[in-house]
Parts: sequence; structure tokens; C-alpha cells
Amino acid sequence: RKPLYATGAKNMPYDNVVRLIHEAYEVKILADQKDDANNRPRQSFTDFLRDFLVRKYGLKSIATKHLGEIVGSIQKHSDQSVIRLFGVISGMLDQQTWSPRTSDFVLNILRKTCDIEGRPVTTISEWLNGDKEAGISEDAAIFAASEVSTSRLSFMPISDNELAEIKLLPKNDVGGLLVH
Repeated sequence: RKPLYATGAKNMPYDNVVRLIHEAYEVKILADQKDDANNRPRQSFTDFLRDFLVRKYGLKSIATKHLGEIVGSIQKHSDQSVIRLFGVISGMLDQQTWSPRTSDFVLNILRKTCDIEGRPVTTISEWLNGDKEAGISEDAAIFAASEVSTSRLSFMPISDNELAEIKLLPKNDVGGLLVH
């Protein structure tokens, strides 16, 4: 199997990678909504990331250089939850077990959570970048996970025990479950 990504000569700074991750989530969710509305197949997250970076940086050669820096940073900072999640759903941490269904599942939970909490999807990167302890209510998280796990995009339902475990996730200062 051909590698999804190559590591660059240097790493992108941590804060830059986190901002880029949040922006990619927002843009990908919006692209998926547009594809769904037009009955088109969704682009895989790996293909999306390449196109996203070309649009962001303007030239394929510059985008490829930055992609290598991002991969290096993801591998270096994989002990951080926001980085680890992105690394898993993008295939940057484990290319052999990467699945487009996993990235669809995670991004759909984020989208559904925004819907439930009345947050426009167009503000995801602003919200996550502006609040280092961004959180959501337990009820919203449980409902989002339940809804997404039973949707046509899910590859497996979530059990009642797994839904109950959501309440055990880390919380911010006001009691909301940490989003990242």
C-alpha cells in the first residue's frame, strides 16, 4: 500500500498545526454538507487535506512542503489529544489502519454537536482556536454520538455502556466535556 504522506525535513510549529487542524475540520464539514446536498460522494479526508493545502498555499510544491512539516508535527506531538485525534482520522499516525469511515464518523459528531448546541459550522475553527478549553454539554455529546452512530454514515453503533463512558471524559472549568 502506497504511503498516504511523507514526513518533511522540519516540523510546523505546534500552535500553527492546531489552528490548521481546526480550519481543516470546518472546511471539510462544509464540503461534506455540500456534497451530501448535491448527492455527490464525499471526498476522503486524505484527498481533501491535499486539496485544502493547495488552496491554502496556492502552489502544489509549497503545499507538499507544508504537508511534510504537518506530518512531522503530528508524529512529534501525538501525545496531545487534539493532535492525536487528527493524526488518527487523517492517517498520519497509523497509515495501515486508517479508514475514511473513521474520519467521517468523527467529523459528523463534531457537526452534529454544533447543530445541537446552536453553533454554526462556519465558526468551528474560530470556536476551537479561541477557546483552549472548548467544551460541550454531556447531553449534547451523548445525543450527537447516538445520532451519528445510527446514521447511514456510521460503521458501527455505539453501545449504552460506551455512551455512558462519555460522561467520564475530561471536563473544562464550567463542566463541559472538552472538545479538544
